[in-house]
Amino acid sequence: MASHNAHSSSAQKQTVLVLAAFAAELLLFFYSRNAFGPLLSPILYMGASVLFVGAAWRALRGQPYLLPTSKSGYGRPQWAYVAAMAMLAVALYPRIQEIIAQYPVDVKMSDVLPSLEVYLRRLQNGEPVYALITEFGYDLSPTYLPMMWLPYLLPDALNIDYRWLGLWVLGLGALLYAYRLAATRPSFYGGITKLLLPLLLFWPLLGHDTHILGLSIETMIVGYYFILVAGVLSQSTLLRAIGLVLCLLSRFSLLFWVPFYLWLIYRHEGPKRAIWLTALVAVGILGIYVLPFLSADWSAFMKGQGAYTTAAVAEWQNNLNAEGNPAQLFRGVGLASLFYTYAPGDFATRINLLRLVHMVVSVGSVAAVAVWYWVSRARPTLDYRHLALLALKLNLTFFYAFIQVPYDNLLLLVPFLSVWIIMCLKEPDPAPVQSS
Repeated sequence: MASHNAHSSSAQKQTVLVLAAFAAELLLFFYSRNAFGPLLSPILYMGASVLFVGAAWRALRGQPYLLPTSKSGYGRPQWAYVAAMAMLAVALYPRIQEIIAQYPVDVKMSDVLPSLEVYLRRLQNGEPVYALITEFGYDLSPTYLPMMWLPYLLPDALNIDYRWLGLWVLGLGALLYAYRLAATRPSFYGGITKLLLPLLLFWPLLGHDTHILGLSIETMIVGYYFILVAGVLSQSTLLRAIGLVLCLLSRFSLLFWVPFYLWLIYRHEGPKRAIWLTALVAVGILGIYVLPFLSADWSAFMKGQGAYTTAAVAEWQNNLNAEGNPAQLFRGVGLASLFYTYAPGDFATRINLLRLVHMVVSVGSVAAVAVWYWVSRARPTLDYRHLALLALKLNLTFFYAFIQVPYDNLLLLVPFLSVWIIMCLKEPDPAPVQSS
């Protein structure tokens, strides 16, 4: 009895710490962004995300993994969660429609949506998609990978506003989240709470952060990662491959995490499964990007990366706030403000230093997890699927914290990943009833 109580109390403390770190993420990114100033706020925000990963690692140690299966006896509640999530999505439709109407497509406000139109028209007209864009009155090197623009053929054919596609993809990811949630066998109130977590993060986008919905396609990227995580937490090689291809061919932020994940699959599910997954991803990348587009101009990819650096230099020099600092760097969500303020040299030198640190911490975060995994392999305490998810969250935390220009829409992905980790947490077992 005493042992059970001690274990239950420890589990509750660990869960409380995870939720506290999540609350800090939520507040520092949405409601109290830049509350501690542009130099301290991003450090606190990154620290909250790292604390979240550490607390979740402690909470998930020794926790059994539950696979979704129709034989679990949870078929009906499983679909009830999916239906409830679908109804929540439908209920948000009027407000989202209002937001889209508030942001007309205008290259003077953002070149994201106009660029998508250029990509699609070139493809439909048989023109080189990745040629220099000159339609906006200035030269713009195409930087979007195919899964950032190719899916928009669907809303284009249906004559529907492009921004709905990102919401549809995120909606699909939310349905997969609800389906997987049921397999964790939550209590009634625990299930409702976890079901509402994605909505808790989406809610600010309907209020003071409407520009993320109106000017960007970030909901599609978040949806891609929801699909990926659903695959990580499943046994489906196809779903995993789809998720990896979608993410790698949109923004390759997870590039350094992928080899570690494939290694986990190799060690825990065997070489056959790892080879099949690698082959499917390779075929997807070759068929969607390399053969139809990159082979037409092998320098297109590097030109796109150079364009990112050029754009970063422009952001560091222009669009100044009232204090005379670059507005996008001093919004309290990225560490670029520290390099701008304290790093030596001109803008190019400081940006190159940030790029170097960005690369080191992005690779180092995955390498550190891989070393820990190898050292502790003889006494594993964490299911490899949970480990893969925590490693992804940690890697993306550092990747976006040190990005050259920390646009808030880019960093949106990091807190959204937290809901999947919270969903995996097993609720503490109820204390047994004591007999008199």
